[in-house]
Amino acid sequence: MIRPITVSTNEFTGSSGLLSGFDIDRAHASLMPGDSALVGVLAEIDGRRSVHYMLVARHEVDSAPGGAQTWRRTLGGPSLPASYIGERVPLLIDVYDEQGRRIERSEQSPPDLLLGDPLFRLAAWVTALGPEIATRAAEANEHDEIPLLQLPDDAALGIIAVEQFAQVIGDLTTMRRTLMPVISRPPLLSLLLGDRTVRIVITPGGFGPERRRFGEDELIVYGVPIEVRVGEHVALQARLLIAEPAGPNTLLGGITELHAQHPHRPEQRALIRLLAARRAPAVASDAPRTRDGGTQ
Repeated sequence: MIRPITVSTNEFTGSSGLLSGFDIDRAHASLMPGDSALVGVLAEIDGRRSVHYMLVARHEVDSAPGGAQTWRRTLGGPSLPASYIGERVPLLIDVYDEQGRRIERSEQSPPDLLLGDPLFRLAAWVTALGPEIATRAAEANEHDEIPLLQLPDDAALGIIAVEQFAQVIGDLTTMRRTLMPVISRPPLLSLLLGDRTVRIVITPGGFGPERRRFGEDELIVYGVPIEVRVGEHVALQARLLIAEPAGPNTLLGGITELHAQHPHRPEQRALIRLLAARRAPAVASDAPRTRDGGTQ
């Protein structure tokens, strides 16, 4: 069971000078060059809290010299493989300390599916299947994954999007150092001799749909609990809160919050929260704008 961190109203005060407010754009939900989103990262390790910010922007340049970069990912076993192909999207990511001073910059090109709605569709599918997942979980033993049978394409793409979100975070040195204490490392012997496959497993306990405020508007939000496993070892427990696509919030695949904790030391935990999401200035000038930041 995830124990969310309690966040006070002044926990992310350093964000005000970086980005504030939300541009909610359901009519044109896809991402556009120049769109940006601000994320607050709060880690609570051994009773001490640390705060960082990530400012993620869709790069103005659509593709690298020589054409667009592509990606390919295959899911499933030998009998039922499913391949997915798409383009990569350039992002510029700046990491700031608690006072709003930039301490790291990274240019990344994640798959385009991360910047869309696969996570929201996965969340809706998981919620609809909730009672069945709970029943199967009750029948499984401690070594079994919860069998989800064949994932529909929407859900499969959502799983890949979760993987890619984790990779984006993990490629940032500051975030890797900050969040590593939340992760349980497998025993060395199991890494040498056992199954080293990393899997994302959906677990019972999701919720939704419900409406949450983003500035002056509301969006539909689902909650999806997951575990990250290395072989049979549970490395991380987390809960994703995923909002419907509404323009610049798709920079994070619709993730509005991520609560994570160490599976054996629940006092080691972290929160990643969407604080603001804005259209590029040229685009936002033609769209309704909301200026008050934060989610409720």
